[in-house]
Amino acid sequence: MADFPGTWRTTLLRAAILLAVLGGIWPVLAASGGFAMHWLFAASGLFVLLGLCGRWNQPAFRIPFRLGLVACAAGDVLGPRNFHWGVACFLLAHLAFCVGCLGHGVAWSRLLRWSPVILAVSFGLVGLWLWPHLPERDRPLIVAYTAVISVMAWLAAGLRPSALRPWLWTGAWIFYLSDIFVARWRFVDPSAANGLVCYPLYYLACTLLARAVGRDLPPSSPPTSGVEEIGSHPESETAPPA
Repeated sequence: MADFPGTWRTTLLRAAILLAVLGGIWPVLAASGGFAMHWLFAASGLFVLLGLCGRWNQPAFRIPFRLGLVACAAGDVLGPRNFHWGVACFLLAHLAFCVGCLGHGVAWSRLLRWSPVILAVSFGLVGLWLWPHLPERDRPLIVAYTAVISVMAWLAAGLRPSALRPWLWTGAWIFYLSDIFVARWRFVDPSAANGLVCYPLYYLACTLLARAVGRDLPPSSPPTSGVEEIGSHPESETAPPA
């Protein structure tokens, strides 16, 4: 299935993810019950499948992201049963995404520009807003998780230019945003309205990441700004994404 990205099958999988997410949140929207987790679990399996399809070259970039998507799906299944196991799965997922970002290649100049933003968001999120609401036993895990996802978002913001960068950067930051609502739901306000925000954002983020890692792109020419680049350099393309 090396030709998967860019074909009707990509569209079919993305449409299936959308329908599964809608099925998962519909009972809450219709005020007829809670979230239909079996539909959301199906959406998780579908974004893993989307990420697994496509080329398997550039392993330093593709394999970590694929492993991260599998860890996300595991967190989706374990999280409702055991919050701490779910957080641990997502922490591993973001560590894998960090490795994948380095495998893609990042630019020092971009990382430096984004450093103040990441520091402000992460310290403001945990220190000023979330910290007072955290149970003492949860604080070490949540601080560690926030640090790792902040590094992931920082590396995604610092990715070198490529056809994949918009997908990865956008997916990473939407993921970060969705987790803000997860934290609000868990520690601040138990309203199901948080789930109506975090679930669509989360599945959109994972779909974007899966779409990027599954893309079938021709090899690129060597980069011209090697002094500024870190990591390997995945292929690029001139055509817009399908």
